[in-house]
Amino acid sequence: MTADINGWNPHTQEENEFSLSQFWLANGAYGQDLDSIEAGIMIAMGARLTPYSKYDGDQFALKFYVWKHTTTQMGSGHFAEEGPGKASFFKNLNVIDGLKIPRGPRDTTTFMTKPNCYNILDYGGFFYYGGPGRNSNCP
Repeated sequence: MTADINGWNPHTQEENEFSLSQFWLANGAYGQDLDSIEAGIMIAMGARLTPYSKYDGDQFALKFYVWKHTTTQMGSGHFAEEGPGKASFFKNLNVIDGLKIPRGPRDTTTFMTKPNCYNILDYGGFFYYGGPGRNSNCP
């Protein structure tokens, strides 16, 4: 699936307000085997998106691409231990506190429900993850 979502510069009044434009892809049943993907744009107070769309003027969009594999792969479809260029990763993880200061994660833990299907390797603020999903070791 692909989507172009145009970005705006909405007014936010309260400190905890934000503007969100997103789409979801979902498969399965809530509370049972739900598999979902969310993608979009979130603009928090004080953040900037440039250039942005103007009312009755130029429109600017970000393009999103989402692939959903029927074999229920996670990430690149390769296990975390395959590492750089093969497994998917998250890096530069930060939580923005009430003073708007980005801070690295603390006291993190990882949890895998089906390690023969998917896994994760945590390097503290950086982690590899993924897996093929259904396979001979993960029916």
